[in-house]
Amino acid sequence: MSEREIEGVVEEEIPRGLYAVRADDGRRLTASLPIRSKHAIVALLRGDRVVVQVSSTDTSRARIVRKI
Repeated sequence: MSEREIEGVVEEEIPRGLYAVRADDGRRLTASLPIRSKHAIVALLRGDRVVVQVSSTDTSRARIVRKI
């Protein structure tokens, strides 16, 4: 994992294909799936552990890298 990648738990699915993720350090992030994952059948449910890559410009936004 790089320094911008952190682990968290999916709290809920929100509109427009976004997810609310609670990071292990307590932050709440709005995360999206990469385009390549949207085309594949990827199911994320509340409680799933994920690794997210936090945006360098807006630390409340992230991209879901993988499901743990």
